[in-house]
Parts: sequence; structure tokens; C-alpha cells
Amino acid sequence: MRRLLLALVLAGCGNGGAVVSPDMSPANPCGQDVCIRTAPKNKVDMLFVLSDGPTMGTKLAAFRASLPALLDTLAQYPAAGAPADYHFGVVTADLGAGGSALPSFGCQPGGDGATLRASADMTGGVRYVEYDQLTGMQNVPDVAATLDAISDVGTSGCTFQQPLQAGYQALHDFVPENAGFLRSDAVLVVVYVSDADDCSAPYDTDLFDASSDGVARYGPLDRFRCTQFGVQCNGAPVPPMSVSGLTGCSSYDLSNGGKLTAVDRYINFFATPAAQGGVKLDPSDVVLAAIAAPADPVGVTITSPCADDASVAMCPTLNPSCIAVNDTSRFGDPAVRLQAVVGAARYHQAGSICNDSDDDVMKKLLPLGQGGVGPACLQTPVATRVDGTPDCVVENITTRPDGSQSIADVPSCAENGGVTPCWRLVDRLADYDTGGCTPPDVVPPMTCKLPPYCQPVIDPVDGMRQLYVPIVDWGGGAPDHATTSDFHCASPR
Repeated sequence: MRRLLLALVLAGCGNGGAVVSPDMSPANPCGQDVCIRTAPKNKVDMLFVLSDGPTMGTKLAAFRASLPALLDTLAQYPAAGAPADYHFGVVTADLGAGGSALPSFGCQPGGDGATLRASADMTGGVRYVEYDQLTGMQNVPDVAATLDAISDVGTSGCTFQQPLQAGYQALHDFVPENAGFLRSDAVLVVVYVSDADDCSAPYDTDLFDASSDGVARYGPLDRFRCTQFGVQCNGAPVPPMSVSGLTGCSSYDLSNGGKLTAVDRYINFFATPAAQGGVKLDPSDVVLAAIAAPADPVGVTITSPCADDASVAMCPTLNPSCIAVNDTSRFGDPAVRLQAVVGAARYHQAGSICNDSDDDVMKKLLPLGQGGVGPACLQTPVATRVDGTPDCVVENITTRPDGSQSIADVPSCAENGGVTPCWRLVDRLADYDTGGCTPPDVVPPMTCKLPPYCQPVIDPVDGMRQLYVPIVDWGGGAPDHATTSDFHCASPR
């Protein structure tokens, strides 16, 4: 039986012809009316980087409450023809405060070291949950219970949270406990959950110096140091004085005079090919998400006595950029650095740390047709040639280990008599209608076997609905995981 590899949407195209969910933000590698990139991916490595500082209580509870929504969503994909093998791992954002031991701030040198957390039911040194829909196997008795357990990180972590460095260290550095989690042929999803901005700094930094000399240089030891020496607005560091409404702020780091690690380290790691130091051969295999506060507005209030340390007469305090209306414990500081890194990824999502629920973000983490495996339903209409065939051109693109690429044309199955490899657009409109499928904001019945992002589109020429899934038929086998297929299709005029 021929293996039909379902398309993976990894790119949207110009002229208003985006083919991905509005929750994702793709680059434009094709430059055609309609463009879609497919690849035979059926593995996903999902890393959660959780801040565990003292103000994270209600926010972590909301995150853990959303995990069933994620698992329920993923459980629907096998019926839609898109089973996958998932790895779930959790690290905390606690890397300490450089080499300083600051017990009153919950900081020990090195912190948790970006090691994947283990649960009591994960034996044999296993540090991640494997949920393999392809074989029906899993490495823990209860995936949901174990994922919840390893996500129960508490709130006793270091005040100075370093989510960007923790995620980077877990995936880039040699951490023995993390062996086996990251796979070269899997889509990588990294989710940051934090109510503060990133404060990643070199281990030998003096930014967290609690001595009188440190206070003289950097002011009272509290989280505002991370802002004053890590964020700039209008070309100047955020001042330790009352100010409000600052927007368009950016990282102020070691690359431009600040004290924190340059965000370019993390942007390049996720957004460049492996040949240039990135985590993946193809950066399209990376999805970043942040459940954090908006990057602006940035503002400062002088509190007297100091809001963070009553023994200090007065000090600057960063104003939250969001506060929940019905629960003031759900607030978040402007995540300027964190949002800059997440936003630089080809595929990214954002959810507010101030929301009562994270379900919506978790359900859309992998609309698998955008950042993983599964039916890549075209979300723009496709023109038809005179002979009735779709007006598309398809290329196979293989990325070599050195970063170079080879390109080969793929013929249409309709035009070459089905000699593989060849491509076709599969019409799923009847499946949508007979399955009782619904718009994304309405819960579909069990009879619907399509993901929620698979929605009909209207051909502006004839007014007819379309719902196509592009596939490449590889016959009896599949290409190397470094091969993707680009569909370039014309839009109706």
C-alpha cells in the first residue's frame, strides 16, 4: 500500500495568500500566490520552560490546568490521519544568579541547571514523557498525570529568572540528564511560561552583587536590575525613576552596553540553519510560544518604602504591562527580551500570562498543519488550469548537513499516470460536510475527522467552496527527513 505523506504547512505566501492559521506568523519563502511546504514529519519534541519564581503561583496553576486541553487536541490527530511520536519535557527558568548564593532570593549557583525534570513514575533515569501515537507505546503509565507532575515546579525558584538561557542550555549544551529528548528529525516546540522578562546573564556576571559596592553600582538588589541593565527604550536604558508609557523597547545587553546575554544568541539558535549554528537543519521545524506579558508599555514607579524590600527607603519598581481584571495576582512585567526572541521565529504564538486560562494557546500550539505533522489544508483557493488540473508547481528541496540545498521538480500524479514520487491535491470538502465539521471556535462532533484549522475557502471566480490537502505520494518509501516539498499554486483571478 502506498504511503501518502500528509502535508506539513511550514510557509505562507504573499499577496494576502497566507495559508496558515492567524495564530502563527510565517516567513515568505516562496513568493507565489499560494505556497505550502510539506515534509514527512511525524515526530514532535515539546519543551516547556517554566518560571518558578515566587509570583508564579496562580499562573503555573493555570498552565497546568491547560495541559489536558493540549493532550485532548493531540489525541484527535490520529483519526485525522496524522499520528505522531511526541516527547514532552520540562525545565525551570532557575539558573541561579550567576555564581552568587542568595538564599533570601531562592538563588543557588547554577540553579536547576536546565535539566529535564523527572517524576516518581519515570524510572530508569527517564527525564521526559514519550507519547507515541504511531506505535501506541508510552514510557509512563499515565501521560497526563506524569506531564502534570513534572510541570509542578513550585514557586521557590530564584527571583532572577533566565528562561531564554535555560531553554538554550537544555537543548544546546551537554546535559547528561537530557539525553534522548531532542531528535534531529522532529519538529521542535518550545513554550516559555513566565510573568517576568528574561534575565539571562553570564555565570560570571556581577549584576547580582548584593554587597554595598553592588548596590552602589546597580541599585537595590531586586528584579528591576534586570530591566535597568537589560532593556532600553528610545535608545536609552530604562531609568530608575517614575516614567510611563514607554513603547518600542528592545534588549539592552552585552552587545550594546547592557549586562545581560545578547538575545541574538537565542534568536540565531532557533532561526538559523544547523549549518550556521542553529538547532535544526531547517528553521521551519521550530515553533516558539510565550505565555507571558506584552512587551509594552514599559513604566516605572518609585515605591517608598521599597516594594520588594521594606528595609530599603525607596526603590524603582517595574510596572506590569498586564493585570487580570478579576484577579490582581495574575499580572506580568513587560517581556521585552522574551517576546523579541519568540517573535523572531518563523512560527510563533503568544498568549497572555494574565489570562484566566491558557487553554486557547495550548489547543493551537501545534495546529499540526503549521508546525508539525498532519493535513495541511490549504486556506486560500487554488486556480484550475484549462484541463481541470490544479495550477501548481512542486519542488523537492533537500538540505544537506553543510546547509546547502538540492532542488528537484516533482510531477503531478494526474499528468504522469501516478508514477511516484508525484503530487496531488486531495479534496476533503465532502469529509468536512459529512463529518459535521465546524468553524474553529465551535467544538466539532466526534464524526469530524479534520483538525479545526481545516476550513473551506471560496473560489472568487465561481463562488464554489474548496478544501484541499496537498500530498506527495512517495510510493513504497519516504525521503530523508531533511527533504521538504514546496507547493507553488496560482490563486484564482
